[in-house]
Amino acid sequence: MTPDALTLLRLATGLAAAVCVTQAGGPMMVGAGLFLLSALLDRADGELARQSRRFSQFGFRFDLISDCIATSLIFIGLGFGAASALPLDLGLQPLAGPVLGLSGAVSTVLTFGQLAMDPPHAGTRQRSPVIRSFDPDDAMLVVPVAIWCGGSGWILLACGVLTPLAAIGVGLSRLIQRRRLVLLKMTEQV
Repeated sequence: MTPDALTLLRLATGLAAAVCVTQAGGPMMVGAGLFLLSALLDRADGELARQSRRFSQFGFRFDLISDCIATSLIFIGLGFGAASALPLDLGLQPLAGPVLGLSGAVSTVLTFGQLAMDPPHAGTRQRSPVIRSFDPDDAMLVVPVAIWCGGSGWILLACGVLTPLAAIGVGLSRLIQRRRLVLLKMTEQV
């Protein structure tokens, strides 16, 4: 089994999970399990690549794109499947669910776009200290647990509100990092 094959399996299980979570009840519970499996496969592909020394720029990008797609689609799926479980009854659940799901998905794409701009340093799997401090995959492990505990509405609300904040945080971190590099280059020239 190659790391890229595991990534492909991760993507397939993530897509299946996103379809399942569009339905409340049993299908959503199965979707949570599939999403957890998908997350474990995401960890496994990177570990296999490091242990077997079969990492590549293509594998890095494929993994990142797969993560982005699976995460974005799980949020969109939750927007439909968990809309009726939202903790705040504003009378807008049929609309609020998809809007929150889409907010989480768009923010996920923006966050992963920022992470893609900071690929591992040549020949390693190390990222810069700013990006290393934030791993969106870790936060995603809360999703299946929350669903199994009856918190699908809460997790939908969190993804629609907190994910945009995380995207802003990653963007600000990158901006600060770039400013520091510019200042460092300026002081080296003096």
